[in-house]
Amino acid sequence: MRAIWLAGKDRTADLLPRLDRAVVGRDPALAAQVEKQAPIAALRNASTEAEELDRWLALLRAHGAVRTDRFDVPGRPGVAGDLMRGVKRALWGVLRYQHERVAVQQNAVNSQILSALEAVCEEQRREGAALRGRIDALEARLPPEARP
Repeated sequence: MRAIWLAGKDRTADLLPRLDRAVVGRDPALAAQVEKQAPIAALRNASTEAEELDRWLALLRAHGAVRTDRFDVPGRPGVAGDLMRGVKRALWGVLRYQHERVAVQQNAVNSQILSALEAVCEEQRREGAALRGRIDALEARLPPEARP
């Protein structure tokens, strides 16, 4: 079942019909792509903040790349809209190589930022575990009646 959660509230009933109407007539591959990204709903099922962060980082790693292979050219209804959509598609075909160069550079930056974020998270986990160990050692030295 599809669900839309915003600010901790289930907004599926009011937002899903609007989204379904928005994608009517669009490419079926777009709907399939949205369904593949459904694991984002798993974020709210995490039992701890650390688990949520792990799931979030995994989603960023899986979907953090800029892609130029699928590009939906928006347009307006009518003859003029169809004409402009054709012009936009032609321009996209001519200029796509420039966009791909930029996308490669952006993907490299995204990858480095995500790797740095993962390293920072891992370091914080190690520091937290070390501090927890030191606190436990200090508490063990306290008399039993003074322990929390």
